[in-house]
Amino acid sequence: AAPAAGGAGGASAPAAGSEPGAAAPTVEPSAPAAEPAAPGDETGGGAPAPSPEPAASSGDAWTFVVPEPGQPIERPPRGWKGDPAIIHLDRVPPLERWSGTDDATWKDVVEDVELFAANEGARSNRAGRRLVEAGRHAYPAIVNAMMKQDFMSREGLLTAGALNKLLEQIGTGTSFGWKFADSYPEGSKEWKDAIRFDLLATILWQRAWVNRLAHDDAQWEAFVKQSGGSSTQQDQSGGSGADGAPAVAPPPDPFDD
Repeated sequence: AAPAAGGAGGASAPAAGSEPGAAAPTVEPSAPAAEPAAPGDETGGGAPAPSPEPAASSGDAWTFVVPEPGQPIERPPRGWKGDPAIIHLDRVPPLERWSGTDDATWKDVVEDVELFAANEGARSNRAGRRLVEAGRHAYPAIVNAMMKQDFMSREGLLTAGALNKLLEQIGTGTSFGWKFADSYPEGSKEWKDAIRFDLLATILWQRAWVNRLAHDDAQWEAFVKQSGGSSTQQDQSGGSGADGAPAVAPPPDPFDD
């Protein structure tokens, strides 16, 4: 059974068949109407200038390429509407832990990710809260677990959606959005569109870590204070952040990150 994340600053894993909630105690999730929107330039350097618009794709004219270890996943071009089944995130090399994470901490967060995904009631809920508190230590382990899910199955989508909610809580509101494919008839256009959307959101989480959040302390500080308030967890990076305002800004296109 797949978990679902819950309240702000924490996470809950309800019984199978329910959708992930977005805030404490539980809020019904809303499916975004557009493709995932990136919160900022993955290369860092403050608020980005608009990126060049990628060429529109025609049909299925894009091939998923497994990246080398430590490299970002190549994004589909804007408007790509191909078969989401060609995106094999389970073949992507796992993200390495943050440089500030020691062996014991990494072991703990990996175990908590496994426990959270196991959906064992209160124990899983507590694991989710610990992961949100762990912040930067937990981020890569959460993304790794997301990439291992079967996005073509209802259980895999629910688990990935719950893990996605943990990342949103770590980022205090930063989100690429999420759709719930199990709300649509399996095999329908809406079902396929929702799966494609969620796969692209997962790709953007992976890219954000590789391109900036793993090594740029100022960008991490902006990420955990994205909502303009205080972070839900203590930043372990040592970065100060300029004035509490986000150092990144949402671009107009889902792939201009």
